[in-house]
Amino acid sequence: MCQAQVKNSSIDPATISAIILQEDPIALYSDEDGNTYEYDSEAERIAQALPSCQTYDECLDMIWDVFKEMFGPREAESRERYTNLAHAIWKLPHGQRS
Repeated sequence: MCQAQVKNSSIDPATISAIILQEDPIALYSDEDGNTYEYDSEAERIAQALPSCQTYDECLDMIWDVFKEMFGPREAESRERYTNLAHAIWKLPHGQRS
């Protein structure tokens, strides 16, 4: 599993944050509030760890771990909740760099 965090990641956290907002796995986003910053902390952590992931499954596990750490296991729920998010984010190292 990818646990090492890479400093000065070339993955843009703002791009990751936008992807997380689209999926909104914890249901924090509200169009009315315009709270587009809700997942910025999670996006930073994911951006730092993503380059060390070697497989999609490692990416999915890492994303789930980030959400469990930030929101608690109960709120984060199951690993499967993050599959769409992980698919979108996993594509980033292959062409979406800052």
